[in-house]
Amino acid sequence: MQKTQLGMPVTIVATTLYLLGLINYVCLLVMVGYVLLYERDEWLRKCAIKSVVFILCFGFLNVVFRMGNDVLGVLNGFLTWFDAPFQLVWPFNINVILQNALNFIQSILLMLLGFKALHHKDLKLPIVDKIMNQYMS
Repeated sequence: MQKTQLGMPVTIVATTLYLLGLINYVCLLVMVGYVLLYERDEWLRKCAIKSVVFILCFGFLNVVFRMGNDVLGVLNGFLTWFDAPFQLVWPFNINVILQNALNFIQSILLMLLGFKALHHKDLKLPIVDKIMNQYMS
């Protein structure tokens, strides 16, 4: 079993990278920085990059959903200028449902990535893998 310079198995470090995405982004970035600066194992380095790209992709999706609320807020602001008797809202609070579903999917996928990394395997995520491979060369 391959070990890191700290003496830990690379599978444990890779699993920790993914699970830190569930707990604390600052700790994740510190650990990714360590892996990229000091570790030479290519698979571990790819796991470090994949964890960051994964978090950034889901962060982008969360921002897009929140922007929908901002757009409705701006439109409602315009409607108040004209004393409109109504406000624009998401039907059935679909925005909250979608954000919660997105957070749930992110958590499940991070756990799956972590468990796969524990066995020195990878979970294929086409969008994340494409972005990662584009900038890893």
